[in-house]
Amino acid sequence: MLSKKNYAGRLIKLVDNNELTFENSRRHYNFNKVKSRMLNYNFLHEVFWENDPNVCVMTSDMKPNPLKLDIVFFKNTNPREIVVLGLRRAKGMNFFVPTTLHTEVSKNSPYLLHRKTSIKSIKWLPRIN
Repeated sequence: MLSKKNYAGRLIKLVDNNELTFENSRRHYNFNKVKSRMLNYNFLHEVFWENDPNVCVMTSDMKPNPLKLDIVFFKNTNPREIVVLGLRRAKGMNFFVPTTLHTEVSKNSPYLLHRKTSIKSIKWLPRIN
């Protein structure tokens, strides 16, 4: 069973080892709370493999920025909701790591009001353990 002590890195390892799947997570009492977030993981594919250049916002000028995100990818999933993927620069490094993947009400989202930019290239680095 998953607890609040599980963090993103641990969860990724559970998924990699087939210990955490969509099917076995359905039995968890909080499944309905996280179902939409799990289903939005397809957004990662859209951003990083389809390279949609119209979803990236640089957030250096964004205020407020409580998660201290450097780059935000987003898309409208329906008229009232957007999916948000936030990246933060790794400390002392020249690359970005995923920090958040969530949905939020679009009318309250500051991301819709900021300028968009294009993705010129994406470079994949080996996984760091």
